[in-house]
Amino acid sequence: MKGKRNGFWKISVFALLFAVLAVISIGCASADTIYVPEGGNQTIQQAVDNATSGDTVYVHAGEYVEHVVISKDNISVIGQDAESTIINSGGSGVALFLNGTKNVTVSNFMLLSDSVAWFAEVAYNYSKLGPGAFDSPLPANYSLVAQSIDAKASPQQAWLVLSNGGNKVVSVGETFEMGSGRLKATVESIFAGHGTSYVILNHTYLYSGGVPVLSDARLILVLGGETPVLYTKGGADWQLEEGYTLTVGDVDAELGPKQLWLRLSKNSVVLEERVLFEGESYSYYKNGYLVLSAQSNKLFSSGKLWAASFSSI
Repeated sequence: MKGKRNGFWKISVFALLFAVLAVISIGCASADTIYVPEGGNQTIQQAVDNATSGDTVYVHAGEYVEHVVISKDNISVIGQDAESTIINSGGSGVALFLNGTKNVTVSNFMLLSDSVAWFAEVAYNYSKLGPGAFDSPLPANYSLVAQSIDAKASPQQAWLVLSNGGNKVVSVGETFEMGSGRLKATVESIFAGHGTSYVILNHTYLYSGGVPVLSDARLILVLGGETPVLYTKGGADWQLEEGYTLTVGDVDAELGPKQLWLRLSKNSVVLEERVLFEGESYSYYKNGYLVLSAQSNKLFSSGKLWAASFSSI
């Protein structure tokens, strides 16, 4: 089940919840778990085809070279873990496609897909896109630009420009609309770093012709860039055990309150990024268990030099 990875677009998918979940009456006795690769279910597609409403398809670790198409409702497809359970599209098209389904949950996979096909066919046709490490151009020919940041304002402010939707000055914590309801989002953080500045939007909804093309997404806007990203690059790495890496991407310490840009990765896959204030504690949990905790101490900034210290790790 091995395939070439060069030229593939890697995305670590921990929980892709497609479609708004509804309360559904499913008899517990009728729900089965189908294991891959076992018996007559040597591929994920075979297991999906054999599944009925309420079933769970559990995929053991491995690399599966196939195009998985799900055309039925009310099933779950769960990988053993995102680091070692891979669906590989084989170089063209998407590794996973949901064909008009409802109440389907897909989680714990790394998907190797052609990037153009992924965005055209999957990412913005379904209601929620979970955390992943990949670049994220907006769909439907939209652009959203963080034109400028006022770091001296309290709270900090950002000037956002939406194509065909006007512009707006927003503040941290503000929930706003643009373009007569075309875009709705909440400002999670505004960060004025040394190299690059960012605006993080959470619970982002984008509509085209009244149809949602982006729902409940978390976007990172690079100052002046038209392409939002779901992760950043660069910074000072701290190698931890079991393949984890804690990265301080930058420090925003010229004005108060001081902030740092923190990124946690495992085996080069970005797990999450957060903006922390000086003195704030950081915790990361996996499956309900604490993996890492640290206390942010002093942040320093002078010219092009910056530093961050931690304790109680």
